[in-house]
Amino acid sequence: MYALTKKFAAFEDSRGRALETIEIKDEAHAAVAAEADAFGFTTFERDVLRYDGQDIQGDLKNRTAFVYANVDKLWSRDDVAAYCQAELETARGQKGLLSLFTKASKISTLEKLVAFADDFEADARFVQRAGRPVDFLVLQDNDKAYDSRGKQVWPATQAPELAQDNTPGF
Repeated sequence: MYALTKKFAAFEDSRGRALETIEIKDEAHAAVAAEADAFGFTTFERDVLRYDGQDIQGDLKNRTAFVYANVDKLWSRDDVAAYCQAELETARGQKGLLSLFTKASKISTLEKLVAFADDFEADARFVQRAGRPVDFLVLQDNDKAYDSRGKQVWPATQAPELAQDNTPGF
């Protein structure tokens, strides 16, 4: 009999539906392991007791906040406004494809999204929900996002600035 602590990632799609839960090494491993339809995940630890060939799992602990996965593009405020404006122009030009009510509803939603983008600072960053073309979420300072290759894209990881030596040289 022995006990160990294992780390897991529980994935969700863009509608908040649970997908799979897998054992992982770290967040970057979870980001790489995320299926294409995974919008993000939370990680947690669990004590596992191995007894007589069976695993007995303890309660969840150290659960993290939601981490966005498959974020291959961070959208700026201006990107969101331009995208929604282009979608708005397309919707206004559509003929015969949508009922008048559906078209009016889509146009109204897009107009609100264009105005919505202006409510944020110029340096705000957004992610787009997969499979939901005009659904954007603003990233907060404490959020994390990884691309599909496991690279952390939010908050942006930066190289430390080089200190300048202003002493006179020889």
